[in-house]
Amino acid sequence: MILGLAALSPAREDGCGLPIYPFAGTDPYALPRWTEEQRVDSLRGASFPIRSIDPADDDFGDLMPLIEIIGSRRFVFMGETTHEDRGTFDAETRLIRFLHQKMGFDVISIEWSYAGIDSLYEALKARGRNGEPFRQPLLPRYLEAHRPLLDYVCATHAKGDRPISLMGHHVYYFADTDLPQRTDSFLGSAKPEPLNQLQNERFQTLLKRITSGSWPAPLSREEVTDFGADVAALIRHVEAHREQLARSTSRERVAYFEALLQSLPVWAASTRMHNPHDIRDLAEMNTRDEAMARLIVRASRDLFPQRKMVILSANTHLLLGAGALNLTPGFTSMGVHLLRGYGRDQVYSIVFEAYSDRNGPPLFTPLPNTLASLFHRIGDPYRFQDLTRLPSDHWLRRRPVGVRALCFSPQGDTAIWPEVCDGIFYMEEMRPARAKEQ
Repeated sequence: MILGLAALSPAREDGCGLPIYPFAGTDPYALPRWTEEQRVDSLRGASFPIRSIDPADDDFGDLMPLIEIIGSRRFVFMGETTHEDRGTFDAETRLIRFLHQKMGFDVISIEWSYAGIDSLYEALKARGRNGEPFRQPLLPRYLEAHRPLLDYVCATHAKGDRPISLMGHHVYYFADTDLPQRTDSFLGSAKPEPLNQLQNERFQTLLKRITSGSWPAPLSREEVTDFGADVAALIRHVEAHREQLARSTSRERVAYFEALLQSLPVWAASTRMHNPHDIRDLAEMNTRDEAMARLIVRASRDLFPQRKMVILSANTHLLLGAGALNLTPGFTSMGVHLLRGYGRDQVYSIVFEAYSDRNGPPLFTPLPNTLASLFHRIGDPYRFQDLTRLPSDHWLRRRPVGVRALCFSPQGDTAIWPEVCDGIFYMEEMRPARAKEQ
């Protein structure tokens, strides 16, 4: 078992080697049952209130317990239930400001294209160094929802006091229409040419197809194979001419493009796997999450060594284990890959949870005995529950409870949550990430 937090006996293991427990209709631990009132009281005592999620609020007195909770960990994961919730984005930004100013975290990775965020960050960094605010118009909806965070990153470069670095970790590059030109420019700074004329034309044609600005038509098997072979030749070219490329650009840019090139065949193959009608397609999920983890690991090693990182992604990607969670059997999340790479003492993972939803048609129906309904009874609009320091006999460690973290079920996702994440940030309600169009 990955976390080793509860001494339980699984009935079997899923395809990831994660335990599956026999909860349905059974009580495998024969523990005394806690009443709902007792559960509410235990949460009230074990969690603490958050005063504000205003991203501009720098009075961090309410967040100070996180210094001891997170400790010396190098990586903090922040998981989003949905990419449409204004409250989560605001809370993330305030937490990042706190982590930056009080705990030295100065790298942020967003669930957006690795190539796209690179271009955005260069523009943002230039504005900040010139003392200008970040005013780039027409951002994609998800990035627009993160504008307060982008404004803060820009401001750190204006001050020059431990400026924040920004990266993306998604490997879907369909919107990166400038990627063929950027790649060609980088590779062209070292001679001889890495590909012959036929290979180069094929590579450029396929790269343009999968970065056309809209979701591409699937490549054929032969095209995926040819594209992978061309990329492998480009990677060998970079390895053979590393010093020349570094003199023309920088060692950091060489490391960046190496990681980018290695991720391109994943995106090409994903065009064949993606099924918009099945958000839990196992092959695509595992390929994508492993590739995203690989980008973060390489960046933390080659681009940001020894620096502390915050990783923003959907809750699904940041799960640290199964904990009896009813995920697709055989799915290994990005969080599990990162946990295996970094070790348990280097990671703290936060899941965001809400009681109700103002985003439109209700995404969730608050149900009795879910964690959100218990927090709702406490009466605070925001609370933080650390799961790492709960006593071994605490009911959250020994009994499954519903947390609406993945959007797959209105009843909540039932799990032993200390085996799935380290902390839960509770909010009373979700709010639209943008005003509804008239």
